[in-house]
Amino acid sequence: FEEEEEVSEEVDARMFGKLFHTVMETLYQPFLNKTIEESMLKSLIDNKQIIENVLNEAFSIHFFRADGSRKNPTIEGRNRLVFEVIKKMVLQTLRVDMKRLPFKIVGLEQKVSATVGIFQGTKAVRIGGIVDRIDSVSGDIEIIDYKTGTTDHTFNSLSDLFDQQAKKRNKAAFQTLVYGFIWDKMYSG
Repeated sequence: FEEEEEVSEEVDARMFGKLFHTVMETLYQPFLNKTIEESMLKSLIDNKQIIENVLNEAFSIHFFRADGSRKNPTIEGRNRLVFEVIKKMVLQTLRVDMKRLPFKIVGLEQKVSATVGIFQGTKAVRIGGIVDRIDSVSGDIEIIDYKTGTTDHTFNSLSDLFDQQAKKRNKAAFQTLVYGFIWDKMYSG
């Protein structure tokens, strides 16, 4: 189930994430199924105009709901601040990725799902989601899940991720673990 979208004059947290994800997907789309090298990322980092153009397009499509009649709307006020924050986050993501080189992007905003047996295999449920990015690093698959909100990056043990009573259960790590499980079920044969 998806939540209904509300119209707002300012970018909310959900829209912020959608804008960031769209920019990252658009920037990395030309590199899909290619080994990423330093020169590729450096060209994006050094040419901030490309990032701004993609971000403007993302605002037009998602925030202003451009249907062709409202191309290149003006981003002003708090939304201009949001624009600059997203641009900084994109640049930071690219810089972090520079430290991970070389890697190959094998999936972007990819839908994944798997059927899982429950109740000793007497029933089955389908689980799934959309993985932000899937990279191949030295032959290993890495699931990348962008987080634009406040999230905890730590957990003490794997069992802590499954503790429903825990007040500070790391939902982001749990989600990435589930995506890894699904990916393994889909591609392990």
